[in-house]
Amino acid sequence: MKSTYHMIAACLLISLVYFAAQVEFLQYYQAYKEPFGRVDVDNYLGSIYDRADKTQESKGKHLLIYTIGKIARMFNAVELLFTFLIPFVSCVLMTGTVFLFILYFTRDSEISLLGLIFYIFGTYSMQAFMISAYWAQLFATIGMLLFIVFYEEFMLKKNRACLILCLVCAMYMAFAHLKFVGAIPLYIMARVFVKKDYTIAVGLLISLLIGWALFPTILLSTYPIPMGLDYVFSKFLFPAFWFLVLAYIIFWRKELSDIDRTFFVFTMMVFLISSFSALWRPLISVLPFLIYFVVKFFKEMRDGAVKTKQRGVYYAVVTVTIAFLFIYFYYITSYALSSMLGEMIPGVFPFTYRDMDPNPLLRMLGGSASDLSKFNYTQNTTVHRVVGFVSDLTGKTTETDVIINGS
Repeated sequence: MKSTYHMIAACLLISLVYFAAQVEFLQYYQAYKEPFGRVDVDNYLGSIYDRADKTQESKGKHLLIYTIGKIARMFNAVELLFTFLIPFVSCVLMTGTVFLFILYFTRDSEISLLGLIFYIFGTYSMQAFMISAYWAQLFATIGMLLFIVFYEEFMLKKNRACLILCLVCAMYMAFAHLKFVGAIPLYIMARVFVKKDYTIAVGLLISLLIGWALFPTILLSTYPIPMGLDYVFSKFLFPAFWFLVLAYIIFWRKELSDIDRTFFVFTMMVFLISSFSALWRPLISVLPFLIYFVVKFFKEMRDGAVKTKQRGVYYAVVTVTIAFLFIYFYYITSYALSSMLGEMIPGVFPFTYRDMDPNPLLRMLGGSASDLSKFNYTQNTTVHRVVGFVSDLTGKTTETDVIINGS
């Protein structure tokens, strides 16, 4: 009976998050006639509208987004479709998949609901997929999580239907984001390594290294803004959760299942790969695994509290943790929105990414043209107040609002 309540609570939370996100996306569309998100939105639209510098990249790597956009273009509804599609996929399909993923591997609806809360408010996932606009990665991450569920179910029961679903998920991942194909052998390599099938593990490792040697740009990035470990540990996950993951692995190492060990090895390999990639982006897709370890820690805490009849203490800890997560969520969301706004304002970044009037977005965020300094920009750029919006294309003042301009 309790599991039913947990399911209902999960659905209500997902619905609430989706409603809030959809309202913001619609407000932004009304102001700009474009889907909500940072400069990657421009890149996706550029490929859909066949702009020469963007088309080939998305055709090769982001076929799903490209195809959806092309179909929408036939009805002249590209921007409007993504305005509705991205919040739905991010807030409903992605979070729903995470809930089911944790539920499958823990068989505990209460812990799965806690994992859902931790994932939404305690990771950078929602901001990455909706504000930073990692759309292709969003779609592919859903496929990856489902692939792992069906793969483990197949290994457990040798069910042919699960094997077929694994293949479907693999093809879907390639269609959504071509680079995600590498996650399949990487996960299987982690699995066979834990099973001590070292010959297969070495063979897969050699294959991956050969592929990397033939196509080095798969990982290496010339992205102009380098990000260090401090960025990862402070932005990607609620900082205290890193310690809980480590604590669970260390203190319950003798009780770790093969699944636990596989998830840990796989996550560490993705962590290493992410250090070579732009903005550590692959790590975004394995944040559900880190949340899995966090809720396993809380599961041990809950079970211990039940044995000692201190269940109230456990729920007090959970309540305090969630309260701190709301503060963290506000912080990283403000960070992401500030960066989005900064892309529109000359002088915030080394160069202006988008030639757009920032004031409609600023008003959406509850600010005004005279209050741009409230946003916490992370770039070491000196900014000055001037009258007029300076176009990055013409260098001339085209608006009369007060903005920040450090160029």
